[in-house]
Amino acid sequence: MSAISPSEAQRPGRPPLLGGIEALFSAYAKALDDEDAAALAACFATPITIWHDGRASAYANRDSLTSHLGTLIRANEKARIERSRWTAYDWIISGHTAFVAIGWRQERGGRVIVESVCRYALRFDEGPGRWAIAFVINEDLREQ
Repeated sequence: MSAISPSEAQRPGRPPLLGGIEALFSAYAKALDDEDAAALAACFATPITIWHDGRASAYANRDSLTSHLGTLIRANEKARIERSRWTAYDWIISGHTAFVAIGWRQERGGRVIVESVCRYALRFDEGPGRWAIAFVINEDLREQ
């Protein structure tokens, strides 16, 4: 399979793989908004490495990942985040691998509270027939 660029994916009849990636990040945003760490963890493959604040953390299994994501959800609760929105800025899909840049805006009362860009490596798992996040690098835009 050849790579699919954003411009190609915007054409009518776009590849179904892109729709699966859209579904993955919609489920991710819903899990954040619902404050559901288990649903959020279901968006990831394990083991996984997540880079945040210049540090890498590896999670070998679903339990350790869910615990980490619970910490993220508690931080969102403390900031009183009401809604998470995402926009795909760039992506390339090749075979069972995709690389996606997502811009996140987390809001309270219609105001942006947190804005970040995350770069994801995804893999397609034929067993359940879905995309899963395999690697993440987070960038807080306030620091740039």
